[in-house]
Amino acid sequence: MTSCCIVTGASRGLGRATAAELARRAWVVCANFLSNKDGANAAVDAVRSAGGEAFAHRADVRDPIAVAEMVTSVCGRWGVPALLVNSAGIARESLLLKMTEDEWDEVMATNFRGALNCCRAVAPLMAAAGAGHIINIASVSGLRGRAGQCHYAAAKGALIGLTQSLAAELGPTGVRVNAVVPGYLPTEMGLASPQAAEAARRDHLLGRLSDVEETARFIADVAGTQTITGQVLIADGRL
Repeated sequence: MTSCCIVTGASRGLGRATAAELARRAWVVCANFLSNKDGANAAVDAVRSAGGEAFAHRADVRDPIAVAEMVTSVCGRWGVPALLVNSAGIARESLLLKMTEDEWDEVMATNFRGALNCCRAVAPLMAAAGAGHIINIASVSGLRGRAGQCHYAAAKGALIGLTQSLAAELGPTGVRVNAVVPGYLPTEMGLASPQAAEAARRDHLLGRLSDVEETARFIADVAGTQTITGQVLIADGRL
């Protein structure tokens, strides 16, 4: 059976780059998206240009029913996915004392609950197959926090805790679970806050931002490992 994967948030940024890099390594890719259909189609084109096979699937990762339907669609095409990359995420800047409940819920729902829904959908299938790999895209904010990102940091910190706990639960079944922490990336989301991007550049030991394509290669390298699980792997140049 062909090795297939699901990459959430694949319509832009790191998700799109990761989908293309995995295709270069002979994965077939389900490129998940929510609203950016053109971006998802561009991700599929990138996969095909890399010599791979892909299809775009619209699903709101915040909706467990939509996620279940996406996984069923993948299984119908290619069998049980061997890899899930939870890359879907949003970033919002707001001080906690000014933050509304809706702002908090929006970030938590996408960045944590969305990944949780995807994990819950694929984990039983992977466990039954005796193999599989889940990679959650975390953040430095989930390790150290930053002013204006209480909701984002809380979501990414929870994602790290989920990663390590789920790795312990699924290890006996042969399923691996890891988290990758990218550096500050010059993506649409990253450049939406010029001040934060410049601060990250100053903090980087090489005086630069991280590279999207390099980070995608890092994620694909992690995907290809067989004995690493329960780890928080940092792809950054900041201390």
